[in-house]
Amino acid sequence: MRCYDPHTAQANAGQVLELYLHQRNLQEVPEWVAECVQLKVLDLSGNLLQEWPAFLVDLPALKRLRLSHNQLSSLPDRMPNGLLELDLGHNLFQRFPKAILGLSALQTLKLGHNQLGTSPKNLHLPQLQALDLQKNRLKTLEWEARQFPKLDKLNLQNNGLQHLELKGLWEKLAHIDLSKNRLVGMQSGHFPYLRRLFLSQNKLKSLPDTWQQCSWLQTLVLAQNQLQFLPDWLKNLSRLENLDLAQNPLETLKAWPPKLRVLSLAKLAWQNLPAEMSILQEIEEIDLSGNPLQAFPEWLLTWPRLEKIQLKNCNPPHGEIQLLKIPELKAVPGWRPGAEQKALLQVLNLKRRKSLTAEQSLLFFHLLSGQNEKIKAPKIVDLMQGLNAGMPLLQEAIRRILLKDQAEIPDLMAGSIITFLGKPSQDLQKWQQKLQATNVKIGTWKSATYWVLGKKDFPNELPAKEGYFLDENTLEKQVKKLLPNNSNPAQTARLKRMLWQADPDNLRLALSLINAKGLDNELLPHLLVAWKKNQDPSLAAVMKKLLDRYWPLEKQAILRQKIDWPLDFQSAEFKTQVQKWFADLEMDWSAP
Repeated sequence: MRCYDPHTAQANAGQVLELYLHQRNLQEVPEWVAECVQLKVLDLSGNLLQEWPAFLVDLPALKRLRLSHNQLSSLPDRMPNGLLELDLGHNLFQRFPKAILGLSALQTLKLGHNQLGTSPKNLHLPQLQALDLQKNRLKTLEWEARQFPKLDKLNLQNNGLQHLELKGLWEKLAHIDLSKNRLVGMQSGHFPYLRRLFLSQNKLKSLPDTWQQCSWLQTLVLAQNQLQFLPDWLKNLSRLENLDLAQNPLETLKAWPPKLRVLSLAKLAWQNLPAEMSILQEIEEIDLSGNPLQAFPEWLLTWPRLEKIQLKNCNPPHGEIQLLKIPELKAVPGWRPGAEQKALLQVLNLKRRKSLTAEQSLLFFHLLSGQNEKIKAPKIVDLMQGLNAGMPLLQEAIRRILLKDQAEIPDLMAGSIITFLGKPSQDLQKWQQKLQATNVKIGTWKSATYWVLGKKDFPNELPAKEGYFLDENTLEKQVKKLLPNNSNPAQTARLKRMLWQADPDNLRLALSLINAKGLDNELLPHLLVAWKKNQDPSLAAVMKKLLDRYWPLEKQAILRQKIDWPLDFQSAEFKTQVQKWFADLEMDWSAP
């Protein structure tokens, strides 16, 4: 059984298989633990233990012992000899515990975050697969492969190592971490199946020639060393996918492993990327941060798999336009702040969801960054694609482009055909009712001459013929001109009074009449006042929709102004204040 409660475990000691007593502030191990003769896993990490009791050296079934984050500085001369895993990390060991020498079955040993200064020369662990000695005080290490014939993973980072010899043929070793040491060079054996090698933050000036036989190497991290040149045999590492050369005084590099997918060249002080890099057609991510590049080379812009390029403090002029050419680019961390960077990221995000041509990407970038002066005769099919992109900012920019010549649009005439591109703000049936008396017809977008921009669901293209784009406000004005002059002053006065009524039924009737027959400009201020003072959310929503439809575009800001009006809707003070406010806005208004 598995136990997390000491009382339950003590009562059933003979049946406990796994015992977890971590983070309980224990200063000593309870004696009853020795009675758990079937115990396989014992976790005492995160306590206050200062010594390991001798009465626990003979637990016959124990396989995994976890004692990390305690205050241990020594172990008894003997430990349970069947251990497969021993975790002594984050303790106070200054010397390598002798008891470990007898653990011939041990597969995982963790001694990181201690104060070890040396390693015994006679250390021999024939079954060891993972050894963690990170963050100790090891200055010198000389090991033979026969000491650890099955070692797969070795972690020696952050020790201050100055001298390291790994001699012989390490047939199983696949992962070595030597980062954050002081290695100037190293004598190396052979690692035929090494896959990951971490050597960042050392003082290396060269690489051992024996590494050219690491034909299975996939990750090589050499950041923050003193490498001025790299050997030509690097190009022969045919399986190398991840190479980090950041912060080295490299002058250039001519030999590149052809299958690289992730490459870091950060802070190399390069002004130009070497032409030999053009062979790296498999690159998916590259870090060019901190390089004073004058421009991105054309071959980089054609890399077919490049998805991420890090560019912090690397800002070639006109770089955004170049980056848009990269076919699969999705992320540009660290690019310079501002409208252009924001627009670039928006277009890249759009490219993840939509298939965009290079011309469309550039067009949308200019629109989103406000560089309309750089847009020359955009294609309608590209603008329609942008309207369908699901980006409100882009849609608004395209609407401004399409509607910029409203003053030059010829008036609707009887027999004209209009169509709505996208969903109109009011029901199509209501529009049909309004158009009945004008002989203006609603047709398909292929047959129409006047295209009215709605809100969403636009066609992907339009016919290659001349047409005019309208917004719904302009259409309202055009339709009004075609209607017979049936203005009724008495009805207008009546609607004014109804808008001023506090009775919601009167308001609802007035809004229904306005919705059916249209809104005279004379009623606009009264509708605005009614909307501002109304407390009924459903009526307020109807009034807001009417205001959005009929209010002049040039005075839209008025709808957003907040006025501190008196609570009494009918008071003389209120009417006087509103009259002055509208007079300041040069709008005609008089209370009913």
